[in-house]
Amino acid sequence: DTVLTSDGTDISWAAAGGAAQIATGEYTGDGATSLAVTAGLSGQQIKMVTITQRGTSAAGIADRDIMWTTDVIVDDNAAGLAYNESTGAGNMETRTSAIIALGCNSFTVDDNGLDSDPNKCGVVYNFIVWGGG
Repeated sequence: DTVLTSDGTDISWAAAGGAAQIATGEYTGDGATSLAVTAGLSGQQIKMVTITQRGTSAAGIADRDIMWTTDVIVDDNAAGLAYNESTGAGNMETRTSAIIALGCNSFTVDDNGLDSDPNKCGVVYNFIVWGGG
C-alpha cells in the first residue's frame, strides 16, 4: 500500500515500510556558491532531484530550464554534475557547479560563481525529490 498526502502546497508519497519517498517543494536562490535545501523526506537519502524556476503563468514557463541529477551522476565530477534541459532552445547539456550534492533529506545547489540557475539570487525554484533507504 502507498499513502499520498498533501498540505495544499507540497505533496509527499511513501511506500509501505518506508522503502521510497517522493516530495515537492520550493526554495529561493541566494546567489551564493552553496545553498543547502531541506527536501521534506523523512530521513531518506535523495536519489534524484529535478529543479525548475517557478512559473506563475503559461507565458512565464514557456522558456524555462529543467535541471536534474541522480545520486550516481552528481558524484561523476568533483564540482557536481547535472543535466540541464532548455525548454525554449530544445537542447540538453551537462552542467557542473549547479546541483553539487545530494544528501539525507537535503540537496545543495550552486550558482557557478555567476549568480545563475539553480541558485540565482531572489529567484524561486520548484523541486521534486525522490528518496530511498
